[in-house]
Amino acid sequence: MPGAANCEPTFAAKMYQEHLARYAFAGQFINGKTVLDLACGVGYGSRFLAEAGAQSVLGVDIDEGAIDHARKNYFHPSVSYQVQDARKLKFDSQFDVITCFEFIEHVNEQAGILDMIRKALRPGGKLILSTPRPLDEIRTDFHVHEMTFEELRQLLAERFKSVEHFFEKNCFTSFIGAALPSTIDNIVPVSNQISMSGADYFVFVASDEESLDKTKIAPVLTLNDDSYVLRLEADIDVFKNAEVYHKNLINEHSTRCDKLLGEVAQVRAELNAQQNRADSLQQWHDGMATLGGQVAALREGLAGKEQLERLAQTVLSEKESLVAENGRIRTVLSDVSQKLAETETRLNAVLADEGQLAQERAAAQSLRNQLEANSREMVALRQRLDETERTLNRFRGSVSWAVTRPIRWVGRNFKKVTGQGVAR
Repeated sequence: MPGAANCEPTFAAKMYQEHLARYAFAGQFINGKTVLDLACGVGYGSRFLAEAGAQSVLGVDIDEGAIDHARKNYFHPSVSYQVQDARKLKFDSQFDVITCFEFIEHVNEQAGILDMIRKALRPGGKLILSTPRPLDEIRTDFHVHEMTFEELRQLLAERFKSVEHFFEKNCFTSFIGAALPSTIDNIVPVSNQISMSGADYFVFVASDEESLDKTKIAPVLTLNDDSYVLRLEADIDVFKNAEVYHKNLINEHSTRCDKLLGEVAQVRAELNAQQNRADSLQQWHDGMATLGGQVAALREGLAGKEQLERLAQTVLSEKESLVAENGRIRTVLSDVSQKLAETETRLNAVLADEGQLAQERAAAQSLRNQLEANSREMVALRQRLDETERTLNRFRGSVSWAVTRPIRWVGRNFKKVTGQGVAR
């Protein structure tokens, strides 16, 4: 929109010149016709068509600001403006001509837009449509899909009987004359790029008529001053100066980069040296950790030795107690055996002289009872002796007995040599 913050004045003038050429081209088809100007923008094209002889023009655009600008600046009695989404219009055979300039590349529904246009045209009506020739990169984020010439021609041919193509090319001209003419008959071509292959925009005229007489459709030339070209020349000087500045800046940064790379190499060397030192310290640390583990193991071994010595002392004490108990049991058993033998002798004598010693029968019975009691005591003592022997045997076969064998050997030899026992 004119005066908007994002509207560069000379570029806006170029766009106005391009659009005005399209509307002037369409002007030869609209005398006395009802016209729909689809995506009319700020409205200067709609008024141009009314001034060129259209019976009525409806300008439609989705942007409220653009329509408000059109109503305030491009009023005409034969023109009306509406805020509408061009993708959602529902017209049925209402217009003789529809203009659609630089719009179809802004939407995804390109085939649907053409279907809507075809339905809105009366029989024999015409569509005048333009779109930019696609570049390697889309010109603006507002463009959804820039169609090739053949792609758009095919979409039109599927919906209209007759499709004629034209091109629009921005040209640099030099004019000589006494006054501004309405027509120019003498054109001297300087460049061979004024052709479809070098087009800036494709322009199509489509109709459901059997054919369009292309020879009767006149070309259009719009003349403007050279402010846009002069601006480009000024921009070129700016770009050249900027190029020199940036080359110097690149050289400066390259020098700084080389210096920084040297400093980085030096820092890396220092880091490698520090890393080697760190590896050495780590090895020393690992060695100390291993040594610490060995010291801990030795300490555990000493603690185990002391525990074994205490266990050996306990075992020796238990062994001496068992030996003493065994001696006492043997003594008692010997006494009982002797008494048993004496008793048996006396019993035999008494039995041999039973008839004679009847008066001693009662005494013999008492002795028998005592003998049985002594026998039971002897059996109990023998069982205890056997249990003591088994305990001694288990003790002799135990790990504790084997472990303390050197200690006992040292004790015996110490006693032999010194005549004294080992202190406990």
